[in-house]
Amino acid sequence: MANERSRKVSLFAPAKINLYLHVTGKRPDGYHELDSLVAFADIGDDLTVTYSDHFEFEVDGPHAGNFSAQEKDSGISSTNIVVRAASALAESAGLDPCARIHLTKNLPLAAGLGGGSSDAAAALKGLIKLWGLPPDASYLPPVLNALGADVPITFHGRSGRILGIGQIIEPVPPLPELPVVLVNPLCPCPTREVFSHFQAGYKTPSALPEEFGDIISFTGFLNRMENDLTQPALAIVPEIEECLLALGVEDGCLLNRVSGSGASCFGIFATVEESIAAAESIQSEHPGWWVKYGLIKDRL
Repeated sequence: MANERSRKVSLFAPAKINLYLHVTGKRPDGYHELDSLVAFADIGDDLTVTYSDHFEFEVDGPHAGNFSAQEKDSGISSTNIVVRAASALAESAGLDPCARIHLTKNLPLAAGLGGGSSDAAAALKGLIKLWGLPPDASYLPPVLNALGADVPITFHGRSGRILGIGQIIEPVPPLPELPVVLVNPLCPCPTREVFSHFQAGYKTPSALPEEFGDIISFTGFLNRMENDLTQPALAIVPEIEECLLALGVEDGCLLNRVSGSGASCFGIFATVEESIAAAESIQSEHPGWWVKYGLIKDRL
């Protein structure tokens, strides 16, 4: 136990980007089925997991103040997905949840970037290491699926195509490295509310090319796709339209789109230099927005 007490596992929880998102149906239980190409940016939250005699959850960072008291709670009444993930893993493994999880919240909340899901997935990876659990344990997939649609792909930790309600993950051809700018007007856009506004027809899952090629051919493919949740998200957060326009007018922008259920938007740029210039320009014009630049990579 002395070794466990001295162990510290540091983890990065990257922002999840839905490069396209099509709604393909609705299940009897009310959940919508999706076809989405998902990738991850080197922009995200940070976690540390260390041993404790009891379970503790702590949060700081620029967006920690947006958590409610119940979301900051470490106890059984907590509504935080990280706390629920730790509890579910400990129960499934037959362990007491002896750990302290410290989250530095850099991503906005309810932002369409899968931040909470990515945090939960990172916490699970850290706890698996801390507690010496097998990473392929049979109880792990049910835990991931029960936590939410984005948790399986964020635990997978690399680009992939999700189908169903997120529980089906298919491998995809390698993605080119993509300079990206993320923009959020700092208006929450709750996923459940966005789906309640969805009224369009359902799509058939798309055929993916055998390879994505370079950034030009890849963004050409993406421009033939779309995010079916754009209009429902705009109905809740009209500022999304201004975010999309701000990205689209910047030099080098090859694609501008809403990620997930919003309100975050992303722009893919031809070069890193153009993405940095765009982020600086947008932040200068909109100092109240959250603006970050980085890279979308196959794996982080």
